[in-house]
Amino acid sequence: MGLPNILKAAYRSQRERLAGSTTEMVQGAATITDVLEQILVHLAQWFPKNNFGDMSANRYFSHYVGERYKWRRALIAPKSSEPHGTICGPLITHAVMSDMSDAVEDMVRALLYGREGFYRHAWEKAWRESVEAGEDA
Repeated sequence: MGLPNILKAAYRSQRERLAGSTTEMVQGAATITDVLEQILVHLAQWFPKNNFGDMSANRYFSHYVGERYKWRRALIAPKSSEPHGTICGPLITHAVMSDMSDAVEDMVRALLYGREGFYRHAWEKAWRESVEAGEDA
């Protein structure tokens, strides 16, 4: 199926949620982030065994996603004791989703560095088109 098609399918499955209420937007973006996390775990199979320290790829990327949420919340709502409105949730989850998409692209680039027979630029174009199509949905 290919990673760009997996991402397109994830966006398609969440299209209604991403256009819904703020709660639905957060849930849809979180579902897509879960798909992106699983893609990262899948890609990790081609990295050296201890590439992610003493953690399994599942644990590493779970921690990574959690840290991205903390980071994005700190940027979007720096004074957490003050109300920021319901839009913060979608802004945070969409920013994390974007971070995860970038991480997938980074991992693919690292895996394909110097490798012949794979059209990296075509893959990157297809990946970005999947992301853009999902963002426009």
